Amino acid sequence: MNTRQTALISFLVKEAHYVTTKTLATKFEVSERTLAKDLNLLANFLVSEHMPLVLERKKGTGIWLKGSEHDKEKLLRLVATNTLNIEEDELQKLLIFHLLQTPNGLIKLDELADQLFVSRRIIQEELKKLRVFFQHYGLEIISKPGVGTQVLGDEDKKRHLLIKTLRNMKSSKSKTPSLNEFFKQDTLKVIQDTLKDILLENKIVISKSLSNIEIHIYFMLERMRHKGEITLTQSETAAVNDTPAQQVSSQVLATLSTIYPIEFSPDEINYLALQIASTFPSASSALYFEEEATVLTNYLIDQVDDVLNYTLITDEVLKANLISHLTSTYFRLNYNLNISNPLTTNVFSAYPQLFLVLQLILDDYFKQKPYFVPQEEIAYLAIHFQAAIERQKQKKTRHFRVVLVSEYSKAMASFIEARLNRELPELQVIDLIEYTDTIIESNFRDADFILSTVPFYHPSVSVLEISPMINANDVLNIEKYMVAYEPSSQLKHFDLSSFTNPFLIFPQANLNTPEDILKFMGENLVNNDYVEAQFVSEVLSRDRQSSIRVAPLISLPHANPSFVKQSTISILTLKEPIDWHGEQISLVILIAVKKEHLKNVEFKKLFSVIHYLEQSPDKVHEICQNKHALDILNMLSEYE
Repeated sequence: MNTRQTALISFLVKEAHYVTTKTLATKFEVSERTLAKDLNLLANFLVSEHMPLVLERKKGTGIWLKGSEHDKEKLLRLVATNTLNIEEDELQKLLIFHLLQTPNGLIKLDELADQLFVSRRIIQEELKKLRVFFQHYGLEIISKPGVGTQVLGDEDKKRHLLIKTLRNMKSSKSKTPSLNEFFKQDTLKVIQDTLKDILLENKIVISKSLSNIEIHIYFMLERMRHKGEITLTQSETAAVNDTPAQQVSSQVLATLSTIYPIEFSPDEINYLALQIASTFPSASSALYFEEEATVLTNYLIDQVDDVLNYTLITDEVLKANLISHLTSTYFRLNYNLNISNPLTTNVFSAYPQLFLVLQLILDDYFKQKPYFVPQEEIAYLAIHFQAAIERQKQKKTRHFRVVLVSEYSKAMASFIEARLNRELPELQVIDLIEYTDTIIESNFRDADFILSTVPFYHPSVSVLEISPMINANDVLNIEKYMVAYEPSSQLKHFDLSSFTNPFLIFPQANLNTPEDILKFMGENLVNNDYVEAQFVSEVLSRDRQSSIRVAPLISLPHANPSFVKQSTISILTLKEPIDWHGEQISLVILIAVKKEHLKNVEFKKLFSVIHYLEQSPDKVHEICQNKHALDILNMLSEYE
């Protein structure tokens, strides 16, 4: 099963009633035909696994996964265990990462298979596909039987490709589950309630977030369920012996052992005590590696911010949680101890990009030291960072642009606007309009929705009716609408005709290599006096140095603006995609733009069109199957 199918199962498990196929198709951005295939696959999976669940489909009513909550929970665990949540293109990115960041340069196929949780045969097939891709970057994959596989070439080129791969993974549209989806919420709730009760019983007040301790207890339960073991050193044990942290840990695990059929060893009790102790200021002196952990924490946050463009440096909860965990990590690294983590595979599959970025940063950090941070440790760190990322997203308040329609004059309506601003500061009233019978003809393109004291229908923008006094129900209804709000798709226009002409558009060109295509398009611009002759060699040189693919099937060649005489865009389509240095391309958009036009508002819309096409592969196919230049011009002049 791929990521979409896994997400579909997760969605159906949580639904208590029938859901229409149209709703499901819209949510997962697929056609109803594709959805039907996914549902058939799920039905067959339930039969093959002898699951006592039924995928009931009623015409005109919808889909419902019938069965007990226990069996649905079992299905989720089964899917998490047996499904690879990495689609093919994602797997290739992960493989590129591992090949480029291997410390000694060599890695065996079995190691790659273990690290990426796929078979050796799949690794071999993917390596064949990637050889041409690496050659484009001036690198070479070499495999020697019994020795291993490595990438040969300039280290700067490897680094450039590695950073590019990581950034591409961040821009990927594949669904990243929230921590609420990742953790079993019933188990987490038991842990949270138990921990709070024990702390209250011991009259202990912890000012810091308890999420770090909760996560460690959750992983500990999973480790014990899988018969995993942990061994502490005498130094670690001595750090928490006869401390309040050890007492709390004993009580917490004793309570949990009455709920779950698990026996916790003394080392497990002391391991949890170490995590708890790090939240007590009085216990900090006992943690011998806190200084090293603090330095590494700051380094990790700084590097993740730099590579993935986040701003986590001000997240004090993240800092405290990382210092707490890394203090124990340093103990284990210093004494060559390992910690088993049965959720490593699940964390890797759920958050592959974040997982691998952390692995890269740690490998680089410890390259001069005798430490190697195993994946089991990285899985913990990935969860802490994911929690911080979600906290950051929650802080970003969405602002809504609304039009206020009423039967009053603008002067009177301003009273309603003032009340709205006070009750709902996230609303921005962009216009006050007096109601007329012709209001449905008005253009509200810039508004997210309309608030009106007069009931009416608008064909393209949602209308919420409110009372002139803005009562509590009005505020509640508006808040509910904003929570569930999804922007409607509206066609926008790009004046492509101001940058190109039909004689610069080449439908279904009969050319087979990147070099032939770029020479043909570039020389056509030279002959029509749009660019200087050097523009062509510059385009070819840039194509050889780095990838010019900007989206699936789309290439965006360009060159130095100083060689451009007149800004223009040339377009070429191919009936079938060709191999473009290891990437499939069927739509080539050659831009020749003078420096002063790069800031042109209309020109910038080209990138909005490309982003739209990235989300609409069917549209790219439709464009490439069209044989008429004017049709292609019109098709590329609209986007959502």
